[in-house]
Amino acid sequence: MPIHLTRNDIHVGWSAPDPTVVRTWVDVSVSPPSVKGWDGVEWVAIGGSGGGGAAYSEMVGDGAATSFDVVHGLGTSAVVVAGWEVASGDEVSLGRLILDDNAVRVVAGVAPATGDLRVVVLAAGGSSGGGGAVPIYLSDRAAPVDPTVWSDEFDGDTLGPAWTALLPSGTLDLAVGRGVLSAKLNAQGSGDMAGVVTALPGGLPAVFAIETAYRVWVERENYLMAGPFIADGGLETSNVTWWMPYWGDASFNDSLRSGTPQNIGTNHASVSRYPYGSMGIDTNLMRLVVDTADNSVRVEKSLDGVQWSLHGSTTFDRVLGFTPTHFGFGVSTWGGSTGSWSRLCSIDYMRVYDLGAYVP
Repeated sequence: MPIHLTRNDIHVGWSAPDPTVVRTWVDVSVSPPSVKGWDGVEWVAIGGSGGGGAAYSEMVGDGAATSFDVVHGLGTSAVVVAGWEVASGDEVSLGRLILDDNAVRVVAGVAPATGDLRVVVLAAGGSSGGGGAVPIYLSDRAAPVDPTVWSDEFDGDTLGPAWTALLPSGTLDLAVGRGVLSAKLNAQGSGDMAGVVTALPGGLPAVFAIETAYRVWVERENYLMAGPFIADGGLETSNVTWWMPYWGDASFNDSLRSGTPQNIGTNHASVSRYPYGSMGIDTNLMRLVVDTADNSVRVEKSLDGVQWSLHGSTTFDRVLGFTPTHFGFGVSTWGGSTGSWSRLCSIDYMRVYDLGAYVP
């Protein structure tokens, strides 16, 4: 399986970054782009560029298409992909699919004008003419697998139009920025789930995973719930199965529940989490594994996105009870203390991918 690398410790842009923050810069002001490192005094080239080196760029766009196959020839699937609008210089959020060691497919939300989308592909290592390897680091423990069906990286500045907000009670403020979907929530009723929902993509394999990485924060012990869900519709009356960790009554638990966003009435299991910790510090890297052949859903966890385990209890692997058509991310204060101390949730991404070969 290809490794998905993040760009958090690499600056891909027209102008030089602050060297005290980022030590690798892909300079896209030149063509082909130049990979540079900070030597303590200035930015200097540290590897080859173009199709045979550490980076590759290509202009795409015809005013109609939104998907483009880019043959970069870098000889590795460990790549970082970024895009810019040529006319404005603005970064463009792209979906990306690793086709093989020498090609990627990029998907833009809006069809770019002719030759107006510049795609830059950066390899994890390699050199040309004696240059050194390009260091790439995981931004945190949330090292995701490559999306093979659908993804939203929340890299832009607005929530995509495919998402619909759910708000049976309370308040929910949503904002997109700095590569995350940020949610501020308060005063949801007991049994209510707010959040965002979207339709599952077409052409899904029989077994697929819905993966997310996120952090949450609360300054009151009662309550905060947050996690991914699967649903048979995009309404507040649709059936959902929702997995979430939560604080409540001075305990820290993981829970799998079903019902509707207006009434999550069935608690399949609540399992105490060990070791106790703060979700405001830790990254929750979770996925729901859906098997349409036996109509089941399974909750899995990972520390790094490399190896996964059934989460907490065998009751977290169960019959789904409905035909899934939608998925999303749910949050709730569950009737807990209200006031000016709104709860916070930061969602790094949502991805759907083929898992048929990896389910035991």
